[in-house]
Amino acid sequence: MGKEVLFIPGRYRQQNEYAELVTGLKETGNNVHPLTFNWHGNPNFHTLANQVQPQIEGHRFDTVIGHSNGAVLALLTTKALGERSPTKLILCSTSPVFKDDFEDPAVRELTMRENNGHIPDGYNTMQIEELTGSITSREEPKEWIIFAGEKELRVFPPYRPIMHRRTHTIANRLGTNAIIVSGAPHYMFESSYPANMACILTRESKRSNVIYPI
Repeated sequence: MGKEVLFIPGRYRQQNEYAELVTGLKETGNNVHPLTFNWHGNPNFHTLANQVQPQIEGHRFDTVIGHSNGAVLALLTTKALGERSPTKLILCSTSPVFKDDFEDPAVRELTMRENNGHIPDGYNTMQIEELTGSITSREEPKEWIIFAGEKELRVFPPYRPIMHRRTHTIANRLGTNAIIVSGAPHYMFESSYPANMACILTRESKRSNVIYPI
């Protein structure tokens, strides 16, 4: 019997951008539930989390996958699921939107650059310690996979270390190793991201185009 997989896309991303990934997951026998959002009015994370709730009501998921801002929502959703928490949590290219991220002036600069000169409501207020702590205190999830692309923020390469630092910080707090996907950019529909993610999910760790830092 296939796994029940909840997939949470990034901000303003369209479902067809994740088609290759979703198709690949389905072809390996998984039942995939991609979430949809109303992005009108630039909703904050609290509003988006409220949009998640009716879409997951009554479901129990084996795996929760989130990309970019969707990775942040995956953390919030896993916390909200409580006793229905998934066995596996997969965070892809998690956005640096937590309070400790904004201690770095470069994060504030990058955020304003990507959001028309302002910081969206809800950014820089969430505490990563509180969020990850509420998850690691449970029996589930039993496994976390935390990764980012080697070439994150291709348009703004000076800010790339921000994304990698966020990935390593979350991985450390969840007690696992971060994975940096060789040659991959931020967006899943570009380059080798879908193939590399499939590699990670199937644990084909000997493939040379995936970097597993210790």
